[in-house]
Amino acid sequence: MDNVNEMKRVCGLSAPNMAVNLFDMGIVLVSLLFVGRIGELELAGASLAITMANSLGYFVLMGMAGALETLCGQAYGAKAYHMLGIYLQQAVALSIILCIPLSTLFIFTRRILLLLGQDPAMSAKAKDFIVWLIPSLFANAFVQPLLKFLQTQGVVIPSAIFSAVSFGAHILLSWLFIHKFHVGFHSVAISTSISFWIKAALLALYVCCSKVCKHTWRGLSTCVCTNVNHFLKLSLVSAFMVCLEYWTFEMLVLLAGLLPNPQIEVSTLSICNSMATFNYMITLGLSLGVSIRVSNELGARNPSAAKLAVFVVLVLATAEVFIAAAFLLMVHKSWGWVFTNESEVVDNLTSITPFLALWILIDGTQCVLQGVVRGCGRQNLGAIINLAAFYLCGLPVGVLLGFTFKFKTKGLLAGTTVGFFLQLVLYLILILRMDWRRQAVSVSQTLDTRSLTLK
Repeated sequence: MDNVNEMKRVCGLSAPNMAVNLFDMGIVLVSLLFVGRIGELELAGASLAITMANSLGYFVLMGMAGALETLCGQAYGAKAYHMLGIYLQQAVALSIILCIPLSTLFIFTRRILLLLGQDPAMSAKAKDFIVWLIPSLFANAFVQPLLKFLQTQGVVIPSAIFSAVSFGAHILLSWLFIHKFHVGFHSVAISTSISFWIKAALLALYVCCSKVCKHTWRGLSTCVCTNVNHFLKLSLVSAFMVCLEYWTFEMLVLLAGLLPNPQIEVSTLSICNSMATFNYMITLGLSLGVSIRVSNELGARNPSAAKLAVFVVLVLATAEVFIAAAFLLMVHKSWGWVFTNESEVVDNLTSITPFLALWILIDGTQCVLQGVVRGCGRQNLGAIINLAAFYLCGLPVGVLLGFTFKFKTKGLLAGTTVGFFLQLVLYLILILRMDWRRQAVSVSQTLDTRSLTLK
C-alpha cells in the first residue's frame, strides 16, 4: 500500500513537470522544424547557435537553480516556509548578475566557433541567430528559480499551464514571422525570447498574487544578502554538475562539425541530440519528482519515506526508457523525415538509431539517480562522477571511435554511451551505500542553523 501511495505522489509531481520540460524542449524542436524548411545551412547554423546558447547560458542558469531543489525542498519539508522566499530572491539576483557576462559570450559566438574549428558559413549563421536569444537568457534568470520555487512546494500544475501558453505563443509567432512576414530564420530566435518572457511574467504574477504562496513568499527581504556565500557555493556546484553532463551533448555537435561533410554531420547529430533530449525531458520530470520527495522527506526527518521514493521512481524510469527505446527502433526508417527533407541526413539518422536507442535507455535511468543526489544536497559528488564519466571516459572514447577509427557520428555516440554507463554505475554505488538516517539528521541540523540566520 505504501508503494502505491508513493507512486501516486511521485506521478502527481512528475507528470506536470514532464509537461513543463516537454513544452520547453518543444520550443527547441519547433525552432529546428521551422528553420529546417528554410535550408540546410540555416538548419546547421541554428543548431550550432542553440548548442552555444545551451552551453554558455541556459544550462548554467538551470544548474544554478538546481540548488533550490535542495534548499527549498528541505526547508519546505521542515516547515521553515520563510526560507523559501529568501532563497528565491538570492537565486534570481545571482542569475541576473551572471547573465551579463554570459550574454557577452553570446555576442562573440562567431569568433568562438571559428576558434573551435567550425565552418565559417555555419559560424556566421549561428551568430546571426544567437544574438536574438540574449533576451531569453535574462528571462530564464527569472523562469528557472521561479519554477523550482513552486515545484519544491508541490505546486506544479500552474507551471505546466504557463509552459503550454509559452509554447503555443512560440509556434504562432514563428509561423507569423516565417510564413507571413518573411523576416528570416533569426525571427525564430526572436519568438523564442518573447515566449520565455511571457512565461517569466506569468510565473512571477502567480507567485506574487496567489494565496498558495502566501506562507513562502512574503515580499522582498533584506535577508537576501545574509548567508549568501552558502547559497552561492551550492548553486555553483549544482551548475557545475549539470553543465558537465549537458556540455557533453553540445560538444558532440561541435565535434561533428570537424568531421568530413560538416553540414550533414552537424545536422544529423543535432537532431539525434534533440530527440534524445526530448525523451530526457520525460525522465527529468521523474528526476524532479524524486528530488522533491527526497528533499521534503529528509527535511521532515523521514528517511524511510525518502528511500521508498527512490525505489518507486527507479521502477517508473526503467519502464519509460524501455518503451521509448523500443518505439524508436520500430520507426527507425521514418522518424528522420519529421525534421528534415535532406535524404542524406535521413539516411544517417536511420543507420545511427540503434546507438541512439541505447543512449536513451542508459541516460534516462541515470537521470533519475541525479535527482536523488540533488534532493540529498550531494551535488559535489555528482559533479565528480559526471567529470569522470564524460571527460575521462565518454568523450575520449567517442573521439577515438569517431575520428581515429572513422566511425564518424556513430563513434561519437557510442563513446558517449560508454560514459553514460559508467555514470549510471557510479550513481548506483553512491545511492546504495547512502546512510539515509545520517543524511536526515545532517539535513535537520543544517536547517536549524540556517533558519536562525535568515529570520
